[in-house]
Amino acid sequence: MDLTIEIDRQEGQDHCTVTLTGSLDTETHGAFEEKMRTVVTAPLKGILFDMEKLCYISSIGFASIFRIKQAVENNGGTLAFANLQPNVKKVFDALKVIPESIFATLQEADDYLDQYIAFINSDKNGPPPGPRPGG
Repeated sequence: MDLTIEIDRQEGQDHCTVTLTGSLDTETHGAFEEKMRTVVTAPLKGILFDMEKLCYISSIGFASIFRIKQAVENNGGTLAFANLQPNVKKVFDALKVIPESIFATLQEADDYLDQYIAFINSDKNGPPPGPRPGG
């Protein structure tokens, strides 16, 4: 199955929303990483993945997301995931690598990113606020 990647970044925002449709697997991970390379190199503090229409993710697809997570975190940013389908959520749950940033809705994930970015933009010390996942 193919993978469609839509990237929505509004003017002046510190984060973007990436909507994935289809399958992220052996056949599609290369195109995914190539398209995400432009997002990761942009000065973003957060990426919100809307996975409502992602029907399948393989271990290599998850590895691609993990590499993106590392690159974004190296630049002081964070990732959030929303609307995971049950079979995709099982992969995330089984690997237990990114559970703190999985949210039931886009609104919850967007609120988390807003709080995270506000904290980063402030001069406060200490760790940024942790997410409160609902999903």
